[in-house]
Amino acid sequence: MNSLQQMRLKNPGIQIMTTADPEFRHYGRCWTEFTLPEMVAMAGEILPIRPDGVAYVPSVPALEALTSEEEVIRQSVFGGMPMQIGYCSGQNRRMDGMEFHQGSELIVALTDAILLLGTYDTLHEKDGNFSMDSGDMKAFFLACGEIVELHGGIMHYAPVQVEAKGFLTLIILPRDTNTALSAKVANVPSDKLLVARNKWLITHPDAGYGYRGMTGANITFAAD
Repeated sequence: MNSLQQMRLKNPGIQIMTTADPEFRHYGRCWTEFTLPEMVAMAGEILPIRPDGVAYVPSVPALEALTSEEEVIRQSVFGGMPMQIGYCSGQNRRMDGMEFHQGSELIVALTDAILLLGTYDTLHEKDGNFSMDSGDMKAFFLACGEIVELHGGIMHYAPVQVEAKGFLTLIILPRDTNTALSAKVANVPSDKLLVARNKWLITHPDAGYGYRGMTGANITFAAD
């Protein structure tokens, strides 16, 4: 029994699709035209899997210095725009919230993982208040070695682990995404969701932080 089958068996109440499912095309695309062997090899050597909680680092200069592979991503995925290569790793089994960015996000899976995804039209606003129903989120299994792009505006958050050791993914985004805001703004209602540069976040009350507008269950996957 492979890891996808095991996750489906342990979580019968959650439909877990794969990136090969036609449904995934509503959220992003799979990149099979390149494999990034140098980047994957270096990441496996220098990037840790956090033993508790989730770690996110926006930029890893050593990975960005792999100029030939960095250029492939920058030109073919981001159309020549400045970008950053970072990572997300650790222990996570529940949704907790959803964020979105302006511009695509490229994810390179260095372990198996599950992505919980939603579309921007599931984020609702009424009288300046925002809400999102967790029942609108979809789960996709991401196999180790896969490279996928999430389109701009797609709702997502930290991956869910499949293995007991945790998860490890490269996260490639437009330059300066997820870095500190120079100032808090309040020009339009959605500014209350803006928590970092190019990062709008809505959270479930269980998370205990952020704008707590998620309704429904805090989607949680069974432990090993």
